[in-house]
Amino acid sequence: MRKGKVIAYASRQLKIHEKNYKTHDLELGAIVFALKCWRHYLYGTKSVIYTDSLKDRVIGAQVEANKKEKIDKEGLGGMVEQFAQREDGGLYFCDRLWIPMYGGLRKLIMKEAHQTRYSIHPGIDKMYKDLRDLFWWPGMKNDVAIYVSKCLPGKV
Repeated sequence: MRKGKVIAYASRQLKIHEKNYKTHDLELGAIVFALKCWRHYLYGTKSVIYTDSLKDRVIGAQVEANKKEKIDKEGLGGMVEQFAQREDGGLYFCDRLWIPMYGGLRKLIMKEAHQTRYSIHPGIDKMYKDLRDLFWWPGMKNDVAIYVSKCLPGKV
């Protein structure tokens, strides 16, 4: 970006084997692709590459959900005062990143956790225990139970 404007853009379609990659791996691949495409412009210069990471999306959703007219829909009650904002800009509840309803991020996080190749379709308890270490939202265990129960065995 130069003066707030994007000066370069690169895109490509995913290969068949890349469609099952986790978001983090896809973002890393996008960075490598961008560096390969634009390397002749980058030699000998300082550059900044921006990606739309999950954490950025969560923080943006938190800002949107924190607006007065939307805070009641989140079902937080008086818990908002217990949130702590860290240096990364995220709101945390008991050292876990709060995931608001806004933006469909809860479903995205559950999909990533459930369909990863390394966990082999975890059940309700395993998936909840994995997610609760990092994330929090009201009714999280119930949401995870509903998500896992809707998953068809053998379908990834």
